[in-house]
Amino acid sequence: MSSHKCDNLPASISNCLCCVFSLTYAKTGAAIVRLPQATAFQVFDQKTLHLLEPRYATSKPIHADTLPELAQKMGVDAANFAETIRQYNAATPHDAVEKFNAFALDHVSTGTALAIPKSNWALPIDQGPYVAYGVTCGITFTYGGLRTDDAAHVLNEEGLVMPGLWAVGEIAGGFFAFNYPGGSGLTKGAVFGKIAGEAAAERAKTLRG
Repeated sequence: MSSHKCDNLPASISNCLCCVFSLTYAKTGAAIVRLPQATAFQVFDQKTLHLLEPRYATSKPIHADTLPELAQKMGVDAANFAETIRQYNAATPHDAVEKFNAFALDHVSTGTALAIPKSNWALPIDQGPYVAYGVTCGITFTYGGLRTDDAAHVLNEEGLVMPGLWAVGEIAGGFFAFNYPGGSGLTKGAVFGKIAGEAAAERAKTLRG
């Protein structure tokens, strides 16, 4: 489970109770799905709007000249939202704007000031007008699947190889539980797909004689 998000830009992801969370990928999605209406908001100011990915153009953002107005339009508690932004801004480095690099890990961090630190791209959110995007979560793939060995063979209930049957990608289980690193699903599909494909081709040659 992952959130529809923008990884590499400074943004406040505020839920409907106005508590900021800054988790990683699948865990962010899991946090969002537990919220009322499974909805959170990404908040941007004018310093980074030009860096948004093109897919954001298909959404309908919320615009506001001030943060209180933005909170009202998002339908969240204005006082909690203001305090969340205040704490985040106070934790950003004084030279964040000068050191900010959207295209590299710039180590512009909130350090230990927040319970969950923002380790890169920690720009203050203070230059209006402001824009908020409502976000939710979606299913990337399930963690369970067929039992396989390290050669991608499917194993039966006794743990024995089922000849001529391989499983790779999302249908192969045993790789993840509770969380997974971003991109690793594609990686395991590519690696074990190559292993299984080569083995299947070799088996086909053998059967043809």
